[in-house]
Amino acid sequence: MQTALLCNQDRDDRKLIADVLVENDVQVVETDSSEQVLAYVEQLEPEMVILDIIMASGDGISLLKQLQRMPGSPCIVLKSSCHTRGHLRKALQLGADAVLPKPVTAEQVRQLANVADRRAMYRRFPVDRQLQH
Repeated sequence: MQTALLCNQDRDDRKLIADVLVENDVQVVETDSSEQVLAYVEQLEPEMVILDIIMASGDGISLLKQLQRMPGSPCIVLKSSCHTRGHLRKALQLGADAVLPKPVTAEQVRQLANVADRRAMYRRFPVDRQLQH
């Protein structure tokens, strides 16, 4: 069973994402604290980490860079309310494996959950093929 770490301060988004992942046989560990992300990743070794780009206690871009330096770095998905192509492209150029534009939909999350092979999760999603909503 895959494990996903979900760091999101928006309770509604967090609930939607967690519910859909669990429905698709992904174990979900949730936090609303960016400070806990690195410790959770070291402890749990999740296949996927879903982060907000902007958080009250930190930012997803900084966490992305730190996670990429870890051995066996997980698939990293950044959520953003910034819908400009440039902003989403920058997240992908910095190494995000996928982006979830807000508002997040169940179908977008299903696309992530249906990736069964860990190697497939590391595949880059071109900006023109970002998860649709």
